[in-house]
Amino acid sequence: MASATDGLAVGDCVNLSGTDQHAKLVKEPCGSPQSNFKVFAKAATDADCPRDADSSYYAKRGFGRKSQALCLDIDWVVGS
Repeated sequence: MASATDGLAVGDCVNLSGTDQHAKLVKEPCGSPQSNFKVFAKAATDADCPRDADSSYYAKRGFGRKSQALCLDIDWVVGS
């Protein structure tokens, strides 16, 4: 089963919504009204993200696949 972090790279923008227990992550164009965060790093766990991260998204995987966290900063748009 694919994780929401699969196919996302540093520099990609996303819309993160929902709750801590039921988060929803969708790739969106950077600078768009739908994008609220930009991936600035990837880490093994959300605790491994840099301290200045605005948010993080952690995908726990099963069957021997490595879990992964996306370290997120707000997708700032100049002029808004």
